[in-house]
Amino acid sequence: MNDDYGCLMLYINIPNWKDLLRFIDESEIIDDGFEDNPHITILYGIDISNQTYKHRMKHMLNILSLKKFPINITGISVFENNDSDVLKFDVESSLCESLNMLISEIFPNVKLHEKYNSHMTIAYMQPGTGKKYSLKLDSPITIYPSRFVYTEGYPSNNGTISYKLK
Repeated sequence: MNDDYGCLMLYINIPNWKDLLRFIDESEIIDDGFEDNPHITILYGIDISNQTYKHRMKHMLNILSLKKFPINITGISVFENNDSDVLKFDVESSLCESLNMLISEIFPNVKLHEKYNSHMTIAYMQPGTGKKYSLKLDSPITIYPSRFVYTEGYPSNNGTISYKLK
């Protein structure tokens, strides 16, 4: 990933996150491939190097942080790539999709993917190993994000702007 771009994320507070990770065979994980901070990426590839855009992002995050909203986990699935499997929670949230579209229109950005696919990464795994963990839930589990985080220079914390949801 390019350090010149920023990323807007929704952090999720899941108290037993480390316990969930124990169900995954560590020998199938790539390097430090467990996700330590559960989050949903709203948009990666944002360029707010212009001071006007930085001010606009801070103002918008302040407005967005006014109220928590529900997000539904519907299952576990995998993005299969040549060099890794990305094990993820499938999430449904019309607000996440709307935010992706809005942020894409307001701020200059590079689109890495044609279609936005809201998800919460669990782990980066050896190719071909993630599918066995896939499952579809009979009924969704509702979670609530704890805060919006915008960070410049992924994955460092330089230039991080964080707003707690109320």
